[in-house]
Amino acid sequence: GDYAFHFANIVAIGCMLLSSVANQLLIRPARKRHYSEDDVCMHWWIRIGGVCVATLPFTTGLCLASRSLLSSPTLVHLLFAVPCALGWMSISGFFCIGILICCDND
Repeated sequence: GDYAFHFANIVAIGCMLLSSVANQLLIRPARKRHYSEDDVCMHWWIRIGGVCVATLPFTTGLCLASRSLLSSPTLVHLLFAVPCALGWMSISGFFCIGILICCDND
């Protein structure tokens, strides 16, 4: 019988995910002569956070999907729980930083 992740759906999902993270190709850090290790580390974390936020609807949907929809639900939940959590933490962090900036009295 048909199940959710047959070949045609995998191709469609892959194209959707690639298009959602394509914005990462447009954004690059400012060019400097020398980057410290902290700068490089921060650039990587911002990129990872951006990808996790861009794919957040998909990862959240898979983490909340029922066992009957997925062929191997435990593996899928384990694979997508980390990017889902990082995406939600990134959004929460941006929200908290915005509140701190607005409430700053200095």
